[in-house]
Amino acid sequence: MNILQQVQALAIQANSKIIETVASLQSKISQTSITREISELENSAAEFKRDLKTFLPSQLNQLAMFRSECLTAEDDLAAFKRANLIRRSPNYPDSLLLFYAVLFIVFIIESIANGIFLAKGNDFGLVGGVSTAAIISAINLAVGFFSGIVFRYKNHYLSTLKVLALIFMVFIFFLSGAFNLLVAHYREAIALAPDSAPRAAVDAFRQGVLDVSDIDSWLLFAVGMIMCLIAAIDGYVSGDVYPGYGKLAKQRDRLLGELESARSEILDELDESYTLAIEKADQTFKSIQLHDSAMRHAIDSVRTQNSLYDSHIEGLRGNASYLIQKYRDTNRLERKAPPPIYFNEPVVINFMLQPVNIDADRDGDINAKSLDEMAKLLPIIRNEMLETIKHSKGDVDEAART
Repeated sequence: MNILQQVQALAIQANSKIIETVASLQSKISQTSITREISELENSAAEFKRDLKTFLPSQLNQLAMFRSECLTAEDDLAAFKRANLIRRSPNYPDSLLLFYAVLFIVFIIESIANGIFLAKGNDFGLVGGVSTAAIISAINLAVGFFSGIVFRYKNHYLSTLKVLALIFMVFIFFLSGAFNLLVAHYREAIALAPDSAPRAAVDAFRQGVLDVSDIDSWLLFAVGMIMCLIAAIDGYVSGDVYPGYGKLAKQRDRLLGELESARSEILDELDESYTLAIEKADQTFKSIQLHDSAMRHAIDSVRTQNSLYDSHIEGLRGNASYLIQKYRDTNRLERKAPPPIYFNEPVVINFMLQPVNIDADRDGDINAKSLDEMAKLLPIIRNEMLETIKHSKGDVDEAART
């Protein structure tokens, strides 16, 4: 009885410990649920489609607005070509920066060159001459550039406008010549009478337009005319040579560029959404795998602990049987009277222990089945998302098609 009590106490202690351990592991297994992740993965394709349905309509409306503006601009350009008998493509520079740079360089060169000529007799010398020349140069360039733009009307299909353009250019030529001759007279006058140079220049211009005797004054005149001519050429080629054609074409092309930019931006956003959705689905599947791995580890732990417990109980039972049998053998040798009859019966050890309930195998089988199903479902989800994004991109291209 003493041996049985001690071994029974050890068995009960082991039984309590295994029950506590198994309960803790099974609690961990039950908490390691992949139901939410499975539901999330199963609904990921449908969720992606819903997100696109929420995002895409407003973007398609924006594209439709841009497309309508482009078509209107295209119609206006086509109507302009028909009305003006134009059968060629427009030719205009993408940027006017080069032409403005040419004007600026010409302005600097003319200002410095004229400043040298006008420095003589100026109270401030070269600085004063350049300041005065800058004003003259600005007038020359402005008149030249504007006249170059107007001169495009010589290419108009209406003969009246062609003639008017030619008359205008002749007028501008004589006007520019007269202005630069007046400047030449001013240059001579400032050298002789700086204080009354403007009035003296006007009087000399009235008395004899070409009565300029100083070679520097003629050079000043030549520089002004050349720079005015350069500005006129710059203005003439700064756009399409047919008046109004370049402006309409540039407007059309600008709208087409905005439409293409909007289309590209929407497609980029769609690609980003698709990439994020695929990454999210992959991450969900990895989470399912990790949870499954954690559950399998817990299940293996339950099995290991249960196996160790069974071995321990069997060891206790064997030890108890051995000790009792040893006691009986020793007792037989020492006692005078015959041993009790039950000494001849086999030793049977029955511990009064609580049963250990293990459902880990069932949970593991359920998880393994779910993981296999998700592994087969993931490629299908990817294909559904790919088809959804292709369809959405097709809608975008259709909305942007002109």
